[in-house]
Amino acid sequence: MPRQAYDTDLTDAEWELFEQTLLHIRKSTKGRKPATPHREMVNAILYRLRTGCQWRSLPHDFPRWDRVYRIYRRWIVAGHWERLHDTLCREVRKKTDEKKNPAPLSSTRSPSRPTLGPKARATMPGKRSRV
Repeated sequence: MPRQAYDTDLTDAEWELFEQTLLHIRKSTKGRKPATPHREMVNAILYRLRTGCQWRSLPHDFPRWDRVYRIYRRWIVAGHWERLHDTLCREVRKKTDEKKNPAPLSSTRSPSRPTLGPKARATMPGKRSRV
């Protein structure tokens, strides 16, 4: 029986793009196939990130929370989420005809708000400083 679809689940088109980025993950892992499909893991991670629930509070129709958390942490440490983000940004830029690499901000540009120096700290009225 298929599980209930959530608003955070990936569509088939989104999954195809996501899966292209995940291909190198599968090639780099050694050993047996994962017991839970990657799409279910990603859907569980997206649900957790969108709702802000605790890992242990993931709905029961997702894979076990500890497996989802382990995959999430493993992909963070390996940098897969950053690569996915960069890939998705490139795809969006291609579709919107923006530059591939936007120009970085100039370092000589003045900040939008002046910075406060060390002497401009707020003091509490009830405390006295020792001199």
